[in-house]
Amino acid sequence: MPPLRRRRRHSPSVSVSISIYTRKSSRRRRRPSSTSNPMAAPADVVPPAPDIAGQQNVNLPRPQNITSSPPPTMEGAAEGICAQQNLGFQEQQNHQQVRSANPRPQNITSSPPPTMAGGAEGICAQQNLSFQKQRQNHKQKTSLELEDTSADIMKLLKHEIESKFLQINENLAHSKKGGLVDDQVADAEAEFAQLQTEFKKLNPHFQIYTQSAPKAPSSEGGPFDLLTDADERRVRHALDGGNRSEKLSEHKSSNIVIERETLQCLNDGGLLNVINLYLQLLKERELREPNKFLKCHFFNTFFYMKLIGGNGEYDYEAVRKWTEKKKLGYNIIDCDKIFVPIQKEVHWCLAVINTRDKKFQYVDSIDSEDMKALEILAMYLVDEVKYKNNKQIDVLSWEHEVVKERPSQDTKTDCGMFMLKYIDFYSRDMDLIFEQKHMPYFRRRTAKEILDLRAG
Repeated sequence: MPPLRRRRRHSPSVSVSISIYTRKSSRRRRRPSSTSNPMAAPADVVPPAPDIAGQQNVNLPRPQNITSSPPPTMEGAAEGICAQQNLGFQEQQNHQQVRSANPRPQNITSSPPPTMAGGAEGICAQQNLSFQKQRQNHKQKTSLELEDTSADIMKLLKHEIESKFLQINENLAHSKKGGLVDDQVADAEAEFAQLQTEFKKLNPHFQIYTQSAPKAPSSEGGPFDLLTDADERRVRHALDGGNRSEKLSEHKSSNIVIERETLQCLNDGGLLNVINLYLQLLKERELREPNKFLKCHFFNTFFYMKLIGGNGEYDYEAVRKWTEKKKLGYNIIDCDKIFVPIQKEVHWCLAVINTRDKKFQYVDSIDSEDMKALEILAMYLVDEVKYKNNKQIDVLSWEHEVVKERPSQDTKTDCGMFMLKYIDFYSRDMDLIFEQKHMPYFRRRTAKEILDLRAG
């Protein structure tokens, strides 16, 4: 029984203690906290942890007309800490609600930490937007640089693959013509198809060269366009057998008639005698598509012989009337390049008056040099400009160059075709990327273009 009395004696004190603490909490919670935080506990006092009753009354309304605060006590300090923590929690919730109602732009990937200073947040967002723009500009610049580099690499790959196409197509044509067994022809066709597939993988925008695709002359024509089956049959009919005096084509503007006997010089091993007609076709091609080709003048095979006369001495008067503007429609000094075929007994080589780059160039497929020819052409250009344009031109500073980076011939009869292809590629403003192995193809292609009276 005494223990029961002891509990009955202490129960009222416990109730009073709880009620007093509750009333104190209510009164103090109605007072707003000031900016100086008067509710903070002294430095030498360790505040006790808040009890459950104190936390339950945190959300009670605080009157706005109370401006003074009582001196902090042990219990009040603990209560103030709880109130401050809850106030900070409420502010964070309000900040998140504002951000949810006003979402940021999607291109800003990083966000500053939530603070009470909205100005700082705006500065961070602006800096992130600026960083995104700089990053995007850098990506675009890098992409363009890679695209330029890739274009150069793909250009080289294209030339290599075009050469491979020509070689395989030659093998395929010889296999069919030679009457080889079906397995050999099938192997050549399979190799051709495989290379075509690899070409597509490299770059789908490149023109895919196929044996049977039609190749009508157009602005898309290139120096390695393959002949169609119909063109191959036409060329073979013109070059093989038949009536040798039969007229196959006629170029009326230059009054040149092409008979089968003449065209047969384009058979393998033949010495070319269709150079002047083909040079005329190259000039017509330039006039047809001036934006694709350089502006050039093509002297015929008689010009240089006239210029040096019978004794090899320079004679401008012999060729003075060859380049009248009324006849040509232009002054040759306005051309980018002037081509001069040079014949040395049975060998053909080329001299170029390169007005664009201020050079006199000599190109020969068998590694010979003729610096005197370049000196004669320098004298000719000075006299030509003086007589036709009434001007003085200084060519002393122009370079005299023997071109070393060029394809060379391995046979005794392809010098004329090499010279024509030097002219063709230079007029396209292209490097001399062909080889000796391309000569059979170039012979057939030249025959086809002469039959059409149209260079591609």
